Amino acid sequence: MNNHKVTVNVTNRTIVRTILWIIAAVVLFWFVRRVSHILILVFVAFFLALALNPAVGWLSRRTKIRSRIVATSAAYVIIIALLALFFALVTPPLVKQSRQFINEIPQQVENFQHQNSSLARFARKYKFDQK
Repeated sequence: MNNHKVTVNVTNRTIVRTILWIIAAVVLFWFVRRVSHILILVFVAFFLALALNPAVGWLSRRTKIRSRIVATSAAYVIIIALLALFFALVTPPLVKQSRQFINEIPQQVENFQHQNSSLARFARKYKFDQK
């Protein structure tokens, strides 16, 4: 068996470079944390620009709008109007069905407790129906 001694020499330069890298990482983390809301806005704007580019191009070609700003504004207004219409159509039935479901829960629980299904027997066996 060989008993070789290994010697590791760490120079002062290596220690200083390591400390500087750690400081740089902390400063970078602090900077990104401070400007994260700005970065989020930039990425959202970039995503919207990419997503709306085909619609803006189509609008500018079909409606003879030569200003890209006006076409972009029109596309945003159309998208917001479509979203508002979607929510106006979906929300009332969803609210109605949710209220109906909440009102029917006690009756459904009572029906479940008096059933003779395997799930109801399991619930009675382990006293889940009382909870």
